[in-house]
Amino acid sequence: MLIDRVRADLQEATKKRELVAMGALRMLISALEYLEKSGEKVDLAGELAVVKLEVKKRREAIEAYEKAGRAERVEIERAEMEVVKK
Repeated sequence: MLIDRVRADLQEATKKRELVAMGALRMLISALEYLEKSGEKVDLAGELAVVKLEVKKRREAIEAYEKAGRAERVEIERAEMEVVKK
């Protein structure tokens, strides 16, 4: 399952102390665990839908931060989005 891969990636990011990756992966794990607990059948398509939703959230946050002129947050959100896409 995808969640197992994400947990392994989180473990690697923790060892390397990659803070942005750790944060993004923790949020992704939380979203995937929520899917599991919702009672719906969990398959690859459902997991990929969760990943797409997380990427969409990052894109929307980037747009909002750009409008607000917060360049530092834009870079963080872009980095998190790249982690989630992997």
